[in-house]
Amino acid sequence: MPGEDDDAVEQEESDVHAPLRIKLTVKPSVVQVGQNAVWRFSIESEKKPVLNWYLYKNGVQIKSGIFLKNETAIAYTPTVPGTYSFKLVAKLAPGEDGGAPVKVAKTVKLTAIAAPDIPTDEDDLDDEDAEDSFWGDDGDYDEDSPLNLGLSVEENTVLIGHPAIYRYAVRSDDKAELTWQLFKNGSEIDSGVFVPEAGTYAFTPLVPGIYAFRLTATIQRKAEEGEQEPEPLQKSRIVKLKAIEPPELEITVKAHSASCFGGESVSFGLSRSENKYAQASAAHITVTQAGATIYESNEFTDTVRVKPSVMDDACTIKLVVSLVDQFGQTAEATAVIPCAMHEDESRYTWTHMFDDVRLTGVWPQDILTIARTQLGYKESRKDFIIDENGDQQGWTRYGAWYGMPYEEWCSMFVSFCLEHAKVPEWAIPRSASQQRLRNRLIKKGLYAERVDAEPLPGDLIFFDHETEPWENGYGTSDHIGIVVETDDEYVYTIEGNSNLRVRERQYLLTDEHIVGYGLVNKAYELNHPVEDEEQAEDAPNEEDKEAKPLIPDDTPREAVGLPTDEPAKETDIEPAANDDENASAHNKTPVGIRKTTPYSRA
Repeated sequence: MPGEDDDAVEQEESDVHAPLRIKLTVKPSVVQVGQNAVWRFSIESEKKPVLNWYLYKNGVQIKSGIFLKNETAIAYTPTVPGTYSFKLVAKLAPGEDGGAPVKVAKTVKLTAIAAPDIPTDEDDLDDEDAEDSFWGDDGDYDEDSPLNLGLSVEENTVLIGHPAIYRYAVRSDDKAELTWQLFKNGSEIDSGVFVPEAGTYAFTPLVPGIYAFRLTATIQRKAEEGEQEPEPLQKSRIVKLKAIEPPELEITVKAHSASCFGGESVSFGLSRSENKYAQASAAHITVTQAGATIYESNEFTDTVRVKPSVMDDACTIKLVVSLVDQFGQTAEATAVIPCAMHEDESRYTWTHMFDDVRLTGVWPQDILTIARTQLGYKESRKDFIIDENGDQQGWTRYGAWYGMPYEEWCSMFVSFCLEHAKVPEWAIPRSASQQRLRNRLIKKGLYAERVDAEPLPGDLIFFDHETEPWENGYGTSDHIGIVVETDDEYVYTIEGNSNLRVRERQYLLTDEHIVGYGLVNKAYELNHPVEDEEQAEDAPNEEDKEAKPLIPDDTPREAVGLPTDEPAKETDIEPAANDDENASAHNKTPVGIRKTTPYSRA
């Protein structure tokens, strides 16, 4: 073909092992003037080639260009009849070994034809009842006429490769001569003669297009008085149809929830092509749990509802639907969701979990005693949900105890320890948000910044792992733990939701991700001013107590951790809405801990 890149090697379909291979198609291959044609292509190559294209009309180049992006198609609308050729040239530069450049081409043609010009009053090709148009829509059937002609087609739209059935009949006083013509896009492609005066004619279109069938009936009239050679009487009818390619058979499947639980119903929504020419003639639907079939049907339905069995561990629920239409086209869709199993723990378990634990009544010691019993506990991988971000959130006893079983749980772990250590809530509040807990301790005077604090065993430790110290917003806590002990260099902690478990950690006392401490020891001392015999010797007598109270009368009781007249108590579940203090992260990655998937977040 003349034009640029004439030296490109035209690639044959047999060149399946070529280092550079072009696949190029056009649909439709025959178009009417003004109808859009689309060439689609793909490239098989280890390296990205340069792609030039050329468009020719009757052998003369009319357009050209370069594909600069990841394009896979180009469209063109012929304005005049003719043969249009699209040539795609792919070029590979020489490799590092100095080999020769590679240049291959692929050319695909289409034919543009003029719109049909045969006469017809029917511009709308939608399906209609054949009987309504058999004798004509304009009421031209006349019982008194010596010649009437009927013609119809069963379907005004047919698929290529499937027959179009025409039905005809003639009513005449004399023997009629019947001839027929078949047109495709305005050009005659076949013709013939009918001998019977009524019958059917079948035609199978092989390519898309507009087809018109014209039937003509002629009879010889008897000469009237004074008429020597009467002209024959003739009537014609034209019926058009549209031949199309089979529409693609489509099906979609969507689970109505991101996950499910064993023993509880889960449903899937199914939808398929609504086009009447792409309806499935056969369907097969299966649902499996952990590979075992729990539902099977050969009837297509819009909704499939199943109840997975309760198992020992989490598994997957998989739905597969397969369709076959009347043309042999197949389609398959799959939906897979995880299926969790509820844990067996209950509030009864937590109530009796500490029956053998001896508490001293010293809050800091008892907090650590309870916390140590929880070391090694892990967030459940059996009982979980999938949140709105697509992350897996596992069940924990601390979240379930607090009423938020599938939330980030470092602060709820601390609240759990405070509760079972019998630390009064009016002294140290409970919260699912470490930022809210920190703010309340600040108001009570029970909080110290890292640079000012001397943390003691049993105190609470607050972190900001999400924000670097030099960034705006640093100091908003996103993680919490319990201080075990300190030395000259390190602080040692027990933390919940650290890599999905309760575990011990250590940090430099100067670690800038530590934002401060909750002073549980101070709260205890303020509420237990005499702790031993030595303190008792120096303690004032009853008269001195009355004369010199430990806490000045004008000091707010809340500021020192003492109860007010009617101490406020948080509800079991703190609402997350409109809570600016509820920082986004209950579960951030401590320094030195690699942030991983939701299954092992730190």
